[in-house]
Amino acid sequence: MCGTNGLFVGCPALSFCPLAKVDDSDCAEADGYKSPFRQWDERAAVRTSPRRLLSDGFSTLASFPEALVPALNHAVSDGIDETDRGYLKAQQLYRYLDFTTRLEHLVVNKTALGIAHGTIRIDVPDQMRFDAYYIYVDEAYHALFSEDLARQVRSASGIIPNIAATPEFMVVLDGVMAHHPGYENLIELLFVAVSETLITGNLVEVARSGEVDDGIADSVRDHATDEGRHHSYFRQFLRILWGQLSPAERRVAVDVYPKLVVGFTMPERTSTVLDLIAIGVSRTDAEDAGDELFSETAVREAALRGAGRSLDYFADLQTQDLRDVIEDQTETVFKERTRS
Repeated sequence: MCGTNGLFVGCPALSFCPLAKVDDSDCAEADGYKSPFRQWDERAAVRTSPRRLLSDGFSTLASFPEALVPALNHAVSDGIDETDRGYLKAQQLYRYLDFTTRLEHLVVNKTALGIAHGTIRIDVPDQMRFDAYYIYVDEAYHALFSEDLARQVRSASGIIPNIAATPEFMVVLDGVMAHHPGYENLIELLFVAVSETLITGNLVEVARSGEVDDGIADSVRDHATDEGRHHSYFRQFLRILWGQLSPAERRVAVDVYPKLVVGFTMPERTSTVLDLIAIGVSRTDAEDAGDELFSETAVREAALRGAGRSLDYFADLQTQDLRDVIEDQTETVFKERTRS
């Protein structure tokens, strides 16, 4: 899971590519596939990193970089005390960790299992099929250490996570599937390709900011390093997938890919509004702040900024550059979410 753009819509921090450098000279070649997992045993976080623990005396003020907490970048939070500031930072961390856990468990590893066991009805090189086992282990470990860290923060701070029952990306994914009956499996494969190739430099910004607890920074760094290999894998998977689609499936893919990009970048607006209410902001002011932080324009710009490479990869497969479709799809997704 490389992209968590929706968590940072409304933040002023600029994105940059967080991918760990993948050395292609170490990659095996089979049927044109270059494996990024040749040195997995020496490099994967699950093999090389210790359990990440919060520092003694952990402070919620060290939960997350302030520039990446939307509520703290709006005038509605001006003048709040350190307790409330720490509360907002801790809730943003909880959302990042929950996003990671649910994405890996509910979507990505389902696809990794399908590739590994040959049940996705797409022929892949044997080495690519085997490499899906590495992805499955990586993603399960990311979910594990994310949940572990969330439990540590809750124990140290006493702050109860304010997490939506259903993450925004799942709401949008289910909606896209409902509009294209019979293509659910294809849409899920495309969504995983989006999630694994969508660039959100703010992941590395968390680790490099110098504002967060060492245990949190190290955990995010472990995650980003593994995701560099996953990005390389799914870039190649997308090419193989496209080559085996029928004309009808390709038309569906072109239609849904930008919707999935927008859906992946949809922010958890309701949770942010509830966070502000929890620290004493009036509901009216909190709702107004949510509207301003998470406007259609902000979501569209975040999608384009974060999905550049993913859109490039898709454009390489067919003639249409989908950037010009993102604006319309942002409006469509917003309207559908308003009706739901």
